Amino acid sequence: MEKDDIKVLLISAVPPPVGGIATWTEEYLQYCRKKGYKTKIVNESMVGKRALTASDSWNIYDEAKRCFDIWHKINKELKTFSPDIVHLNTACSQTGVIRDLISIFFIKLHKKPCVLHCHCNIPDQMRTGRVKKLFFKNMVKLSSTVLVLNSSSLNYLEHLQKGDYEVVPNFIKDDFIVGQRTYNEKINTIIYIGHVRKTKGIDELLQTAYNYPNIKFLLAGPVTEDYSKEEILKKSKENVLLLGAVSLDKVKELLDKADIFILPSYTEGFSRALLEAMARGIPIITTDVGANRDMIEEKGGCIIQKEDSLGIINAIKHMESFQTRAIMGEWNIQKVKKFYSRSSVMKRIYTIYQNIL
Repeated sequence: MEKDDIKVLLISAVPPPVGGIATWTEEYLQYCRKKGYKTKIVNESMVGKRALTASDSWNIYDEAKRCFDIWHKINKELKTFSPDIVHLNTACSQTGVIRDLISIFFIKLHKKPCVLHCHCNIPDQMRTGRVKKLFFKNMVKLSSTVLVLNSSSLNYLEHLQKGDYEVVPNFIKDDFIVGQRTYNEKINTIIYIGHVRKTKGIDELLQTAYNYPNIKFLLAGPVTEDYSKEEILKKSKENVLLLGAVSLDKVKELLDKADIFILPSYTEGFSRALLEAMARGIPIITTDVGANRDMIEEKGGCIIQKEDSLGIINAIKHMESFQTRAIMGEWNIQKVKKFYSRSSVMKRIYTIYQNIL
């Protein structure tokens, strides 16, 4: 079957709110429209207070209504659109595995192949109990193939049970990748992009900023309920700037002016923000979690341990030479062009569809 003949039902989150899976979905659909591929979407986005605050807490009424609405739409599209294949994105969250397993049951009742795409670091998500692992194991068993974001997730699945698994990285639009860039003699600006929460290593970032009063530390992203803006400003000097949520165009502008990108998070799947920084040719400081090491391979930056502010300081010292930063940044650009451009990853996804069918 040719790629433009394949009918795909995508079950995934779309903005709002903006997030990793939602951004991936938007760009996946844009690519399909550009190519003329036959695609329908069932929106799994958060609703209620969670959608407004990016909170992990949830309301049982909102979640129940959300689930029944998703299942109703899946059944409707399976009947009316009659896809050749269903692509289900999951974050493997506590309640998400229950909802997604039931979704897969509906897909199997209609005798459609299901591609389960795990947008997370699976070992981190499966640490929270036996019941969750049981639901997830059944999701994997019922799926035609499972796509994961990093090698640690692949290793987890291979030890869980035999199956058809592939590492498929996140992607970035081809035109977001910079041709070339210049590097400042001194480190003036270090940027973090993402939700401002404790599990992203914000405490360690603030401790580092305190030791470098002459470097500006930019935090671009919404402040979650873990902190108040006042609390962050009390912990830091005037060199820490909270920018709030920013547009993609603004992200590109900020990355082009920054000297180092930092992501000291405690857990990741495949970081969109890190990928954007690589695409703009910035050297990276990040923790050894999720796909981070797979992405920069210690050639595009420095890998540190989580909860290690001294490790961040040592990484900054290592990057003081602009030649060092230039070598890292240029390596990142070439890595993204070869492995993470949207065109190359989408071709691979559609080849997977063809192989299943």
